[in-house]
This record gives sequence, C-alpha cells and structure tokens, in this order.
Amino acid sequence: MFDGRPVAHVAAELGVSRQCGHRWVRRYREEGWDGLRERRSGRYPRVPKLMLRVMGKEARMLFWFGESGYQADIPALRDLHPGLLTLQAWLAAHHEREAA
Repeated sequence: MFDGRPVAHVAAELGVSRQCGHRWVRRYREEGWDGLRERRSGRYPRVPKLMLRVMGKEARMLFWFGESGYQADIPALRDLHPGLLTLQAWLAAHHEREAA
C-alpha cells in the first residue's frame, strides 16, 4: 500500500508496470531514497522494429552507434568526411529547418 492506496494503482498513474511499482517500494524500504536512484542495466533499450522503419536515417545512426560508434576515431572520420557535424551543430541545423 502507498498512502493507503494499492501500489498497482499508483504505478498505473505514474505510467509504470505493477512490477516496477513494487520494485520501487521494495528498494525504498531497503535503501531509502538512495534505492530510487536510476540504475543502468548495462543494456541499451531496444527500439521497436516499426519505429526503426519509420526513422530512416536516424535508425541507421542508432545501428552505427551500437556497432562501432562509441569507439569511433572522430578525427579520422572528419578527415574522410569534412562535412561531418557535431551533435550540437546537427541539432542546430535540424531545428532551423523545422522552424522554417
């Protein structure tokens, strides 16, 4: 119970599963507020196949990051592709196109 209400009801209001709600309650009881800090599972979240199809180039980018992107030699890639944008520059350019 959470403030007299079933955990499942509170979890539904928060948009999480009943199991997740119970896990949060257990962690809070065992560790206090520290138990509710974000924990990484070591895995990256999966993207549904339909979303990958809709995403197009952005989906290719996700696969590239998963396969080799985090180990990429950025200076070498800039030599091969002089127009390569930083994430900040890409976001700025992308935002300007959408605003126009």
